[in-house]
Amino acid sequence: WRQTKPPRQPSAQGDGRTLDREHAIIERQVGHLARQVDDLLDVARIARRKIEFKKEIVDISTILTRALEASAPCWSSDATC
Repeated sequence: WRQTKPPRQPSAQGDGRTLDREHAIIERQVGHLARQVDDLLDVARIARRKIEFKKEIVDISTILTRALEASAPCWSSDATC
């Protein structure tokens, strides 16, 4: 989940870099919170048996490839993961 930056309002406190840093921190924490809520909803679905797990044989290289592709954005120098 990503939200675009709202226009920055002039402030008597701090400079633009401080506000940008604070905005980045808040944005990152909101993202973490959203993922935690999603995880809790998944736990509730599992507990209510609304999700069914099926065992099957899978190719580990496919799973690793997908995991690496999904996490690749977190490897960049400007990542907020």
